[in-house]
Amino acid sequence: MLPHFDMDSRFTRVEIIAFTCALVATTMLPTVAHPGPLYICGMLLAGGFLFYHAIRLAGSASKVFASRLLHASVIYLPVVLAIMALGKR
Repeated sequence: MLPHFDMDSRFTRVEIIAFTCALVATTMLPTVAHPGPLYICGMLLAGGFLFYHAIRLAGSASKVFASRLLHASVIYLPVVLAIMALGKR
């Protein structure tokens, strides 16, 4: 769903990149207090995976890339939760 003023989806694609950066940065915050190598590596890989799909969508307004980003986010969130749970040990 695009806003009415964004017919070519440029604004929405920029928003996607900005919020993806914010999400990945937020999941990296616990490394400040407890810098474990498993957590850092896991979050960098998971964040890179999500960011890769966001960049692909930003380069093209394809519905296929939008769908792939949606699926990537559905994979990303449980992976982040699992990494956080494993990092607590």
